[in-house]
Amino acid sequence: MRHSLRCLIIVVVVLGLTAAAVTAQERRSGTIESVDAQARSFVFTELAEDGRRRTLRVQTGGDTRITLSERLPEGQATADRPFKDTPISVADLRPGDFVVVEMAPDGGQPRVRSVTVTLREGAR
Repeated sequence: MRHSLRCLIIVVVVLGLTAAAVTAQERRSGTIESVDAQARSFVFTELAEDGRRRTLRVQTGGDTRITLSERLPEGQATADRPFKDTPISVADLRPGDFVVVEMAPDGGQPRVRSVTVTLREGAR
């Protein structure tokens, strides 16, 4: 009985830690303010939970996936594929672009996994 209780406690703790790790992943979105291609970084502004603007500086890594997502023209788009994703670099990012940034923890620091440009400046 004592052994079963100990095993149950271990399972609950492990599942709790796994759930915490999964929820620590973040997705942010906002408008790019500036880009430093040399440093592989950019600054963007998002709307925070309380409706105030928050400015974040993002450092990308060599494994960060950066894409431009554009709606396919009528006739090329399908129900399961309405967008075309094109790989781009930090140097291709522009102030005014609307981006979605996905981050995951890495040794206590957030690591940028992907950046997707969903609306180009001037395309509005």
